[in-house]
This record gives sequence, C-alpha cells and structure tokens, in this order.
Amino acid sequence: MKKKNILISLCAFSAIIGTGCIWLVLHLNNRVNNSLEKGWFTPPIEYYTAPEKINVGMYLPPSRLIKKLKERYYSQVSHQKQISPGHFKIENCSHLNSEVTPEYCLSWQDTDTKIYFTIGLIENKVSLLKEDQRPAEFIFLKPFLFAQYENEQPILKQFKNKISAFPFYCLQAALAAEDHQFITHEGISFKAIIRALWRNIRAGRLVEGGSTITQQLIKNIFFNHKKSFWRKFQEQIMALLLEQKLSKDQILMAYLNIVYMGQSGVFRIHGFGSAAEYYINKPLSQLNLSECALLAGLIKSPGRYKPSTDNKKILNRRNYILDTLHKKQIINKEELTTAKVKPIIVHKKKFSTPIYFTDTIYKQMKQLNLPMKKGLKVFTTLFPDLQQKADVSLQAGLKWIENKRLKKELKEKSLQAVLINVDISTGAVRAIIGGRSFKESQFNRAIQAKRQVGSLMKPVVVLAAMIEDKELNPLSIIKDTKFTHKYDTHIWSPKNYKNDYRGSVFLYEALGFSLNSAIARLGLKTGLELIANTLKLLGGPPLIKAHPSLILGAIEMSPWQASQIFLTIARMGDFKKQYIIEKITDLKGKTLYEYEQREQKEEIDPKKIAVLLGMLKEVAKSGTARWLKNFPGPMAGKTGTTNEEKDAWFVGFTPETLTLTWLGFDNNQSHHLTGAEGALPLWEVFMRKILPSLSHRDFSWPKGVMNRNIPPYKKESEKDQEVSLIFEE
Repeated sequence: MKKKNILISLCAFSAIIGTGCIWLVLHLNNRVNNSLEKGWFTPPIEYYTAPEKINVGMYLPPSRLIKKLKERYYSQVSHQKQISPGHFKIENCSHLNSEVTPEYCLSWQDTDTKIYFTIGLIENKVSLLKEDQRPAEFIFLKPFLFAQYENEQPILKQFKNKISAFPFYCLQAALAAEDHQFITHEGISFKAIIRALWRNIRAGRLVEGGSTITQQLIKNIFFNHKKSFWRKFQEQIMALLLEQKLSKDQILMAYLNIVYMGQSGVFRIHGFGSAAEYYINKPLSQLNLSECALLAGLIKSPGRYKPSTDNKKILNRRNYILDTLHKKQIINKEELTTAKVKPIIVHKKKFSTPIYFTDTIYKQMKQLNLPMKKGLKVFTTLFPDLQQKADVSLQAGLKWIENKRLKKELKEKSLQAVLINVDISTGAVRAIIGGRSFKESQFNRAIQAKRQVGSLMKPVVVLAAMIEDKELNPLSIIKDTKFTHKYDTHIWSPKNYKNDYRGSVFLYEALGFSLNSAIARLGLKTGLELIANTLKLLGGPPLIKAHPSLILGAIEMSPWQASQIFLTIARMGDFKKQYIIEKITDLKGKTLYEYEQREQKEEIDPKKIAVLLGMLKEVAKSGTARWLKNFPGPMAGKTGTTNEEKDAWFVGFTPETLTLTWLGFDNNQSHHLTGAEGALPLWEVFMRKILPSLSHRDFSWPKGVMNRNIPPYKKESEKDQEVSLIFEE
C-alpha cells in the first residue's frame, strides 16, 4: 500500500511538472510568435532637422554646402558625369547665363522631386540660385534624420540590412567568432552547453552560457543581460522554437542587425551597419576582410575589445578570428597574411547628436500622449550648424571662465551652463544646451532648472512703469539712494552692487547699470500687480506672488521661460510662443501633431517696447554689458545677477536671433561671478561664431517712435560717445 501511494505521488508530481513544461513552452512560443508578427526591430522615434533656407546673399562657404548635402545622403560624382537623383557635382560656372560669373558652382538633383538645383558662390556668398534652370531668390534644403531613440534610449542610426548586403567575409567572421556550428545545430549546441557547464562548475558560478547565435538573438530581443540559469533555460527553449519558424539566413540577418557593438557616449551602437560607420567610417558594403574580422571580434565584449590603435586585445582578437577562418579553409594563406599585417586604423565618426535638444523634445512629447511605442517621425526646429557651434562655444567658454575667472577653490566643482538660441521671426528654437555633459548628468537645466532671474526682471519693471506713466522716458530722472520699505511685517532694503549709489540718474542709466535702488523705487511706484501682469503678457509665469523682491528678480524661472520673455521684447511686443516641434507623424506619414501659433488677445504697445529696446541697446554699449561695445552690428541685451552671485544670466539679441546663456552650480553655491563676468562671455563666444550668417540690418522700429542722440551724462573720458535712444513721437 505504501509503495502504491509513493507511485501515485510520483505520477502526480510528473503530471504537474509535465503540465508546467507544456504551459511554459506554449507561453514562450506565443512570445516568439508575437515578436515575429511585430518585426524584430523596435519601432524607433526618428528626429529630423528643420528645412534650411538658402537665399541670395547668404554666407555659405563651399565646404559647408557640401557638408549639408552629404548630411542629406547626396553622393558626389565627377564634373564630367550626368547628375542623377541623390547626387551632386562641382562644375564649371562659365556656361551659366548670369551678369556676373560665380567663382564656384555646384549642382544636385533632389532624390524625391527630381528638381535640379544650382548654386553659384562669390567670396563665400550665394550670388546665384537656379531651380530647374529658372532663377530663384531662395531654395530649401529638405530635413534630414539626425537622431533615433529606441525604448527611450538614444541609438546610432538603425540599419535594417538584408543578408545580401553583408560582405561574405563579415558573415563568415561573425560565425567564426560566435558560433562555429550555426549552420548545423537546431538552435542550441549541446557541445557548447557541456563545455560551459564544466567551466561554471569549476568557477562555482555562472561565467559562461554556451550560447549560439540563435540564443544570443533571443537574449537581445526578450531578456536583459543579467545572468541566471532560469533565463538560460527559457532562452534555450525559445531558440529551439525560433529555428522551426525561420531560416538560418533570416536568423543571422536579424542577429547581425541587432547585436550590441558598443557605446558612443550615451548612444548605443547596434548592428554591423552602425559599427562600420562609427568605428571605421565606411558603409557596410565596403568593409574588407580585416575590418570584418575586427567588428566580429567586438561582439564578445565591446568594452574590452573597443577598437583603438593601441589596444592589443582587439588586435589579438581580430587575428584569432582570421586564424579560425584560415583553419576552416574560408581564406587562404595569402589572404590571412595580408589581413594580419593591416594595422588597426580607427576613424571614429564624430558623433555630435544634440542630446539636450532631443531630450527637450522627448519631454514635451510625453505631455502630448502620443503612441510613442509604435514609432514616430518628429520634425524639429533644429539647425545643425547652430547647434554644433553652440556645443563648441559652450565648452570653450566654460574652460575660459574656469581658467581665468573662477576662484581656485571652485575649479574642481562642476560648473554648469545653459544656452538657448531662438529665431526671432518665427519663435523656432534652433539650438539648446542644458548642461556641460549629458553623460554625466541627465538633468536638462534649459527646461528643468528653476533659478532666480535677478536683474533680468528690470526690463519688465521699466516696461510696466512706462505703461503706467505715459510721460516716463529714457531721460526721466530717478533717485538712486538707499531706502527701506515696509511690506507686511518685513523690512525691505535693496542695495546696489558694491553699495555704489549715484544720487540721481536717468532711467536709461538705471537700467543700463542695473541699479537696484533706482529700479526698486520705480517698481514700488508702478505697483507690483502691474509688474506681474506685464511679465505675464511677455510670456512669463502666470501665477506670481507679488512681493517687493519680485522687482529685483527674486522669482524662479527656467531658462526656457526667461528666453520667452525676451523673445516678446525682441519682437516689439508681438507675442509668439517659442517652439521646438514643427510636426509629428507616425512612421507611415500620418500627422499626429502640428504646431499652431496661438494669438494672444492682449498685446503690449510696440512703441513702449521700442523705447525699452533702445535702452537695452545701450546696455551693450555703456552699461553692464559694455564688454560688447565693439560687437559688430546692432544688438540689445540684459545681464542678470542674483543675490550672493549664485546665478549669472545674459540675454542678447540681434534683429534676427536671440541667445540666452546661464551659468551656475546645481547646489546653488555662489560662483562669485556677475552676469557680465560669467554668462556674457559664453554668449559672445557663440555669437562671434555665427556672425557671418547675420545680415547686420537694424531693428524694424514701429511707427510713432524716433531716434535721438544724447550727449553722455558724465563724460569721464574722450572714449565716452553719444548715447542713441528711442523716444515716442
């Protein structure tokens, strides 16, 4: 009876185990089937630049024009060949029917529209534009793909190469490196499993998995990289199932497009196509035997075998794969010798995708409730040239400030900076940097940081005061002396920088020299509610607690919000919301979102803004930003410094473009720099780089204002020039 009960128990246990195994196989089979139906590749979010306008008179060196075409995947052909869609050539200008023969001519044919374009240049400026042989004043270069995200992670460009696109040697090298028996096994290799089991027993832990290429593909698609026996067991079952559903070619093709090949900063590199472009700067089809072996050697451990000229590990790994190919008689002795003597030459493609720019977009997209997991095409406002100049400028500017102006004890700390550039005519944001390194910190200060704006509030106070007092003008006298003001139970006593008081000053001087006492008196006379409402009309935060310290900028805003306020000022009071997304479609082209400019019902008198803007022009000539007095062309701006010098700001704009810079520490520690000492140099480095692209035309002043030249209030030296100000007629 006892034996019978044991037998029944064993049978029941076996039935339970068997049922569990059947359920597990069915469950894993469903996962594989679902993945095959959706496709191996996770639908990406694709980011495209803004279309770029090229007009007659524009500064455009030949090298930059060629770069723009190559970014859009145009290929160059010799001047003797006929141009086909997707190609360009440099040609002789003498055949063009124009009054002045250009020094340099380039033609290309659009891939989609088949339109034939020609550009002629004289002294690096566009002198001639033709569209299908017809003269044109301007043309547009279409947007191009500049970044991709997959599962919320930035990746290098995702390639979906067919098996026929892979060079023969790359296919054989991958098999030699990762799975000798791929063609013969059914998804798992028992020989490899036994070898791995023995090594794991000897090590006392899971150190090797004995994975086939099929298993590795399963792991990349369905599992994370955490090692466990349970994951390995599921992986083996799914590999056996997959081999029944796909051919070897299909499995190998998916594997070589998906396999992880390393990291470039925050960007993941997947597949031979991306690796070929990043490490060797070649398209996949052009790889030779040595290069195929090099990339195949990466798969085992991209971090350990990262290609470089002095990495002996990758050299040995490449040669091991070449030896394996020779032993298997895939290459002969001569091919082996030739490939082995080739040095490891790495031409890492400089990858400068604007990660803060895409991060800003991604955070805004999350608020739109779009089907992001299904893949999207996002058409942005990005100008790559401006973004690249912003990246270079910010790093150079930070280095200069840390070397020249930052106190010794602060140099080891991570000083952060922000730069935002906006097209004034449209409100389109062209470049964004939210910190010195996204790899070190994913906190996007351009949109996430809330910092006190300090003296950036003073133009708002002056504008509100001119709205309230119709007689107020740049030559109105304001008292600049110490005073105290009682507010509720508090005593407010604003102080000037370095306790420097001037007695009585003109309004333009109070603003230009950022005199706290004078502006505070003006603000209290004007009224806090009117100041708060003016700030709101300019595009500032709608809900503000109106307290006296608001007058001097004791209010927190993000750099994005601050740039919006000055954009409205730069547009003479015509509010236009700044934006970074033009349009979003699904991967088939169906529009899911499109930017629409909303009109603001209540506007500010453009004449008042013009008077304010005239005073802001003087800030850069004789005020706190006089560092810029030799800046070529018209510009206006305002420095901003907060209490204890924790935040340094500068917003400066020409008639065409506005740039905001901010400098500070994340922990609110003082850096002991004013806006002029910290943020302004960052602004100038960037603006000097884009000067050739600016027209240097003056601001478009509204009707009802006039310009007057005023002698300097105190002529302390011969260098003091007349002051040019704007007044209402």
